[in-house]
Amino acid sequence: RPLSEAERKELEIILKNFAPQILALTESEFDTQLKLKVAAILREKGYQDIANLLENSVVVRAPPELVEAIKEFEQKYNVKVYALNLPPNIIIIFNEIEKELVLSLAHEAVALTLEGKYPAQEIDEKASQIAIDVLLAYKEKTLRELVVEELAKIFKTGSVGPTLGRILEISRWLR
Repeated sequence: RPLSEAERKELEIILKNFAPQILALTESEFDTQLKLKVAAILREKGYQDIANLLENSVVVRAPPELVEAIKEFEQKYNVKVYALNLPPNIIIIFNEIEKELVLSLAHEAVALTLEGKYPAQEIDEKASQIAIDVLLAYKEKTLRELVVEELAKIFKTGSVGPTLGRILEISRWLR
């Protein structure tokens, strides 16, 4: 569910309290690569401004103390926080699951792009809609890339062996 105005304000206070720690963090190579993949999908879907913002954003993993504060917030309000943004261009990630990371990156990039232009509820709805569209495209693209990679192995080795099992494993992951 979207956060209420009071909940949003409380999250802003939590973020402000951790801003010095967040600003000291650096982006990992994995997060950089994932960010660029998500930005490319946004660009393919016609969201140039959002893609540009994401490419120029810094994606960081929340420090443990912030993760703890967010867990308390989640319990207090019975909500789930996957990521937050710290304007102008920092995206803070709270999870490790790749599918959720894709959703989080797309959602927060949209939110940063639209911030101040629309009411918070409308931004959340639009961001969620675009993020789901991006996730579906990401899954499709990832499956295509992995199938091509596995088929190349078949041609190279001449053996189907574990390749079919790997393709089935990949398709289950993408659900």
